[in-house]
Amino acid sequence: SLGVNDGYLCRIRRGEWYDVTHDLTVPDVIVTAMTRGGVRIVENDLHAAITNNLYGLTWRDGTTKRVRAAVLTWLRSQEGQESLLAQCRSQGHGLRKFEPKALANVELPGSLFA
Repeated sequence: SLGVNDGYLCRIRRGEWYDVTHDLTVPDVIVTAMTRGGVRIVENDLHAAITNNLYGLTWRDGTTKRVRAAVLTWLRSQEGQESLLAQCRSQGHGLRKFEPKALANVELPGSLFA
């Protein structure tokens, strides 16, 4: 009724550009994008979809419960938190922020998979 669909950007987009359901991500683990303390790592047992203010990890097919538990324990440990925070960008007043690809740069110890 406001004519938004008649605006330039709306007119030039193809398909059903307003449908955001294809952008929804339902990860196995949810990770905070910003922190002033530690990085929160939460298992997504409820299969909640995340939006643009959180990041997610998805287990590869065949990842055992033991390996999943070991990875989560390590990410929550002092060493894991230091590794996570090392990938963050420093903002003002002690705020740390992950860039979209920074989480992928965290190197996990090989011992977690043995």
